[in-house]
Amino acid sequence: MAAETQTSDSNQDPRDVYRRSDYSAGVRRPDCFIVPLLRREIEQTLESLSTAGPKQRLLDVGCGEQPFRPLAQRLGFHYASFDVLQNIRGDVDELGTIDGDLPASLSARGPFDLLLCTEVFEHVADWKAAFANLYSLLAVGGRVLMTCPFVYRLHEQPYDFWRATPHAIAWHAQHAGLTVERIEQLGGGREALGTMLASVTFKPATRGPLSWMVTGAARLLKHASHEALRSGWMTRFTEPSGGGLIYQSNLAVLRREA
Repeated sequence: MAAETQTSDSNQDPRDVYRRSDYSAGVRRPDCFIVPLLRREIEQTLESLSTAGPKQRLLDVGCGEQPFRPLAQRLGFHYASFDVLQNIRGDVDELGTIDGDLPASLSARGPFDLLLCTEVFEHVADWKAAFANLYSLLAVGGRVLMTCPFVYRLHEQPYDFWRATPHAIAWHAQHAGLTVERIEQLGGGREALGTMLASVTFKPATRGPLSWMVTGAARLLKHASHEALRSGWMTRFTEPSGGGLIYQSNLAVLRREA
């Protein structure tokens, strides 16, 4: 019996190369843990960063299909979007790369009070340039809300470059002149283990009947374990822990002070 990880994205829509576009997840897909977790935490953080008074300017960096646009507008943000490719609806405001030369028209829209950058930076090759651009786009007192995964399979290849730690985010932020307000490690052993289980398939290692039997048993065990983790049934009795060392994703709030 041999276990294989699922790594190929060869059938992926080219428009979805750089982003998790819509934050929806299938029950048995590897993203069935990370997507609901991220959506909940991003929405809660957006709400906490909204203020009464004049509309704040928000730029959605790597916006994809703009899943957080409705909430941002309900919260009173003046929403603008930026990405490497136009989306299906054709409503991305500015096109370019966050680690390249920014379009003059994008800079003219700023400065921004909030930069929303969710699950983008693992696909950004040059973090030094990207963080410098984040700083330049922010108003004084403005913030960056960013997330990037720590435990997740290779995806959106060949543009999958990094799995960042909180220390990497803090280092790049501080060297770009940004203050770290908070960095959270989202998810834990349950989410990380479930993601890894969903990313693994089993196939017979030999042609013999015993190999087929063991492979079938492994597939059943994988499915049962994944469902127990996903449904929350297992956590009624035991909580898988990563001890703070294994977790699903990073969420950071950074601020420009001057």
